[in-house]
Amino acid sequence: MSSRLRTLGVWLACLGLICGCRSGSSNAPAAEATGSSKRTAEAVGHWAGSDENHWVELTEKGTLAIVNQGEALIGSYTARGAEINPQFVALNSTKRSRSAGLWKLHLEKDALQVTGPDKKVAEYHRTAPEASLQDSRLMGRWEWTRKGTHHVNSFEFTPWGSFVAVRWLHPKKEGKGEPLEEIREAGTFTVEGQTISLTTFRRKKANRKLRFEIAPGIQGDDLRITHTRPDGTTASANYKRAF
Repeated sequence: MSSRLRTLGVWLACLGLICGCRSGSSNAPAAEATGSSKRTAEAVGHWAGSDENHWVELTEKGTLAIVNQGEALIGSYTARGAEINPQFVALNSTKRSRSAGLWKLHLEKDALQVTGPDKKVAEYHRTAPEASLQDSRLMGRWEWTRKGTHHVNSFEFTPWGSFVAVRWLHPKKEGKGEPLEEIREAGTFTVEGQTISLTTFRRKKANRKLRFEIAPGIQGDDLRITHTRPDGTTASANYKRAF
């Protein structure tokens, strides 16, 4: 992952995006944080498992991604003491997910113990972010609401070279009145020039590789993302930074 992050750092430096402090940094929790808020801040980070197909992401916006053997389970979390409480909902719904099973997460200093629905316990260890990326303006959560809907599309980039995304797409067999399809993904990304390449993990679906153009880069708190579809047509969305 370090080579990908170095590539990203060079690109950001060229665009002048690594400067100053950004709002909502992924740094260590502030010294004045106390109680449950401090424990939540301590949980934020990238937690590596036994190999690259096993990792956990806990973001400062309360997003949770568990990547296990090439599949990703996306949800939210809260922290109470050493216990991390995950919350999952069914796709295209606000109802609690039953298929996700029962997951338990326990925080112990720089180790995160994860118990899956099968009651097996796996240990994950905190990894250090790339120093050059911690204050990058690309890091953090970006949101865009599809016109005519209330569906919020989001990308959350981290200084570990990973991301979590929730997007609402038109189904492949599009018809009149067809509802949008919710896609939840987590994965890793690299950047070359103005192209960002993502390797994604989803639940019970094959992994995908995506490419987005992000020209002209970040303009204030705006980020324009353009995607070229397989048929050659393009789709663009203007994301706003979520504070």
